[in-house]
Amino acid sequence: MRPHRYTTPMTALALGALTFTGCGLLGGGQEEPAETTPTATPTEDLTSARIISVKDADTIVVDRDGATVIVDLMNLATPQARHDNPDIHCLAEESTDYLTRMLPVGSPVELTYDTALGTGTRPSPTESAATEPPPTVTAGVTLPNGKLVNAEIARAGYGVATHDGASLYYDQVSQAQDEADQKQAGLYSRDMACTLPAQLKTATNNLTGAQGLDLKDPLEEATQLTGTLAGYEKNPDLPLLASIVETQSVKTQRAALTRAHESKRVAYTVAEEAEREQKAKEASASPPP
Repeated sequence: MRPHRYTTPMTALALGALTFTGCGLLGGGQEEPAETTPTATPTEDLTSARIISVKDADTIVVDRDGATVIVDLMNLATPQARHDNPDIHCLAEESTDYLTRMLPVGSPVELTYDTALGTGTRPSPTESAATEPPPTVTAGVTLPNGKLVNAEIARAGYGVATHDGASLYYDQVSQAQDEADQKQAGLYSRDMACTLPAQLKTATNNLTGAQGLDLKDPLEEATQLTGTLAGYEKNPDLPLLASIVETQSVKTQRAALTRAHESKRVAYTVAEEAEREQKAKEASASPPP
């Protein structure tokens, strides 16, 4: 979840790569994500931190130089359990669990900031600092082995690339997202009922498997789903869903559903007309009272 950000003047931090000692990053037999190394530029600010907790799949809490900081993962949108749209709930628990396994409490990370967004550093301590909420910063999060957490979430199929006022890691997250799409992982699964690809698969199968008057419900289901997906296109308020419906594989599924809908709508119309004619014949053949 991305809370309202604490806005402060930019405080310059020392540049440079920091080396950490490794610790266990994944548990429970979870396969490690593929190697990914972030690309640094001279305009980045870097600092070290340790994990305090994971709030959800794109938000963590860290200890940075003895201060608690909330970190939104840069250029990433993920499922959210608390959202008005039920399609955004899909795999929210699984994606959070995945990040929690990747970032156990106390593990070291390196934070990379885009200078345009700031580092979330307050200008000076205040008397009320102890009661103030922790500052929030948008950052890239890198593991000691060089893996970019932002991209690993997308590679597992639990997030998509977004522009959130920065573009530092957009390309890396987008490439990882494409890999998830190709593998039909996570949000691109055709077998997990809540995903958009799975919904498209089910609606298409229901249409193609129905005949005659039994087409009524599948046609209505397809019409509703098509309208829902159209509402997600380029929707700035729903970046996760907007990105998924724009991927080529999902576009191909939508096109297949549209073709099936057009074909079966004609078949249903013919079946309705045949039923009306049959009822008319039966009525005319009935003896008068």
